[in-house]
Amino acid sequence: MSETTAQTGPVRTFAPVADAYVDSSIPNTNNGTKKELLADASPVQQAYLKFQLAGLTGNTVTSAKLRLYVTTNGSIKSMDQSFPRSER
Repeated sequence: MSETTAQTGPVRTFAPVADAYVDSSIPNTNNGTKKELLADASPVQQAYLKFQLAGLTGNTVTSAKLRLYVTTNGSIKSMDQSFPRSER
């Protein structure tokens, strides 16, 4: 019997290098320069964040957290990975 002890590596924090949202009611509008990100069901609005993950190549990430903050009366929910791709 062998036993493996997990090593804890350094904690790294990554801020987004770019962000934008798309809005189905204004599909030809570039929202990449707006100060806020929007997400809603009607009209459909989806937010996107881009991270530069330099320094992770060749490493195994065992845990990650994404922290988002709501500034209005909305809410944030996580998305189940088994959610049908056609509904994403």
